[in-house]
Amino acid sequence: MVTAPGDYRWSSYRTNAFGKASRLVSPHALYQQLGNTQAERQVAYRQLFKEVLPDHLVEAIRTTTLSGLALGNDKFKRDIEMLSGQSVSAGKPGRPPKSQTN
Repeated sequence: MVTAPGDYRWSSYRTNAFGKASRLVSPHALYQQLGNTQAERQVAYRQLFKEVLPDHLVEAIRTTTLSGLALGNDKFKRDIEMLSGQSVSAGKPGRPPKSQTN
């Protein structure tokens, strides 16, 4: 979508990373835990974005997002399926086998 997180129009990055005023963004509890001061939190937040994700992870994120699936370990997927009542894992490709009762 964009090269840098702050380039996305609707991103909260500029507020969290640099303190840009926003009427739409309120500090999340996890953000508050990044430091004791606003300056410490901003530095820690920017550090979170310095690591470049490996290509295989970017592709996994893209594939699951476009497919409406969940990305995570098996326990996470089971928990999401239980909470949502919907399958969040990819099924086996192809047609389902014919029923034994037919």
